[in-house]
Amino acid sequence: MTGRIIKIINKKLMLQNFIFSFKEFLKIKNLPEDKKQYIFYAETNNDWPFLDPVIYELSKKKNIIRVTSDKNDKYINDNNTYYIGKGSIRTIFFRTLKTKAFIMTLTDLGSYYLKKSIYPTQYFYIFHSIVSTHRAYNEKAFDNYDNIFCVGEHHKLEIKTREKIFKLKPKKLFNHGYGKLDKLIHDLKYQSQEKKNNLEKKTVLIAPTWGESSIVKSSIKRLIQNLSNTEFNLILRFHPMTYVNDLSTIEFLKKEFRENKKISFDEDKNSNKSYLESDIMISDWSGAAFEFAFATERPVIFIDTKPKTNNKNWRKLNLPCAEDQIREEIGIIIAESNFDNLGSILNEMIHHKEKWSEKISKSRNRLVFNLGKSGFIASEKILQLTQDEL
Repeated sequence: MTGRIIKIINKKLMLQNFIFSFKEFLKIKNLPEDKKQYIFYAETNNDWPFLDPVIYELSKKKNIIRVTSDKNDKYINDNNTYYIGKGSIRTIFFRTLKTKAFIMTLTDLGSYYLKKSIYPTQYFYIFHSIVSTHRAYNEKAFDNYDNIFCVGEHHKLEIKTREKIFKLKPKKLFNHGYGKLDKLIHDLKYQSQEKKNNLEKKTVLIAPTWGESSIVKSSIKRLIQNLSNTEFNLILRFHPMTYVNDLSTIEFLKKEFRENKKISFDEDKNSNKSYLESDIMISDWSGAAFEFAFATERPVIFIDTKPKTNNKNWRKLNLPCAEDQIREEIGIIIAESNFDNLGSILNEMIHHKEKWSEKISKSRNRLVFNLGKSGFIASEKILQLTQDEL
């Protein structure tokens, strides 16, 4: 009986969601043309930190609208934000889109059910990670975009190489940068210096990736146990997808270590507080490791799990992956079997913070375009490319 009631409730919620997204879709369709010439799409609320720097600059000169598939989107009550869900309404919206510029950080456009519009539209991709394009992503993740705002020279080289090898239509590639990093650096600069410089309480931020490459799948409990009796405070910050795919593991860890007052869980993805408070990060293949290191100039210990690989043909490009090289520039790599000396390794790295700061800043400045200016750069390029459209 209970199962039947749950099914009825779920069907009712699905119907309500469909009706709401359909009404929002009609609102977009009925907007005047000049109000929907620049559209930003977010599949989840977590996409906005990568898009917001561009929105901030572009909205100074043009009307923009936000379109989201997240019912809990932080902007959902804004007048210029519309909800289209993740079902058939979204599919129709994508196919019938009529705008000057459609900007998003969603990969695999055109590869599955989200196809390009039947109307002429300029598509712009903004990266949500610093890592290379040819191993961590699906093989055709970027093939159908018109314009790509690259984080660094590695992205341009990888995409051009793929185009040459597979005889693909060349895309317009731009020296962009990384908006989320710009925002992190800005926020950390203006937050409490007292907390930033307080080294009496040493804090370790544990921030794994998600999926099969994550320590969540293997050694997370053993890692926490190893550090739980040391002098370090531990903050655990999981990837949003871990809450979808491995929520039971997170709940188990909360229960297992609930009595330890030095262990906390950061579940506010819109906050930089844990970055500010932490002296060092422990990660695996998470893009958050590069954001943390490049924003704070503090080092990372990488647990050497198997690399995140979503393209089995990545070696055809005969190019290294930036994340392999960067890890050795911004931290050290240790095996999952080598946790015994972790406490002393952490203390040693924190003690040499000035050396790490210098090394990390050099790596960042070499790798990332237009530090602090990426939002303005992208906004100007979008305006330039769309001035003769429609």
